[in-house]
Amino acid sequence: MVNDEILKLVLARLEAMPDYIQVNLGSLGVLGKAELITHVKDQDSLGKKIVEMQLAYLRSLKEI
Repeated sequence: MVNDEILKLVLARLEAMPDYIQVNLGSLGVLGKAELITHVKDQDSLGKKIVEMQLAYLRSLKEI
């Protein structure tokens, strides 16, 4: 289970994205904003991977 604060942070970042945004996840296909948010809220395996990717991005910013 993902920490509630981290979950809120990732959801806020996703919700701030434009509605037309799409993310290509390789063999998993192309997902739109609503699909990304649904997976994160459901905390399924893809949602957890999205959270990991968002956290990795945010952590990389502190190294700039």
